[in-house]
Amino acid sequence: MLNRYREVERCKEDIEQFIEIAQEDIADLEHNDIVSIVKGMMFIKKTYAFPEQKRQHYYECLVTDILNLVHTFSQNSIRVYYTTYRSLIENLVRVILRYENTNATGVRNMFNELREKFEASNKEFIDYIEGEYGKCCEVIHSNYKANLPIYEYYEEIIKVDELSIKKKSSMAKQLSSFYLKCKMFMVKNDYIQVNNAFHNQKEVLFFLIGKNPYNIFINNCDNL
Repeated sequence: MLNRYREVERCKEDIEQFIEIAQEDIADLEHNDIVSIVKGMMFIKKTYAFPEQKRQHYYECLVTDILNLVHTFSQNSIRVYYTTYRSLIENLVRVILRYENTNATGVRNMFNELREKFEASNKEFIDYIEGEYGKCCEVIHSNYKANLPIYEYYEEIIKVDELSIKKKSSMAKQLSSFYLKCKMFMVKNDYIQVNNAFHNQKEVLFFLIGKNPYNIFINNCDNL
């Protein structure tokens, strides 16, 4: 008899293998946060996998950002983390909007397009993701004490940029929350894409997104 849950077990194995490989990067993070983050990574990666060739570029950039963001936890740099996080957000929005490889829409217009398309159905998420993007920009473009002599300015940048264990933990929870909100947005607004990606793997989908998002997804699919 076919074991419908074998794919779930494989998914769990993939998560544990990823955690083992990435241990140097995530050693200071709580296990529950790590698992939540990896589930979010796997869900987004699979949902938008195998795009048309003309849309492949931004999907590949998104996957690279997803993986690189985990690696930044070992880089001891808040700026590196938020630079990568910002890039991830940009490429996720491009993928959600189905941008083709040659689309060079500016960030401001891109977010305007996202808002125009989805604000009526999910204003809370649009406000949230723009807020997260703004946090990234505040860190990246900070001119903290820029009037200091160059050596003192450099020292201040290094001091402010240090990534403590407490800060790592806070950022991991931030990232876990980001993926949870992305899951909810996608099952509400891109459920056809989710359904196509997990057509024969609903048990895996349930495992990756959890009960409440899954129930929302099923209700939306029932209305197709």
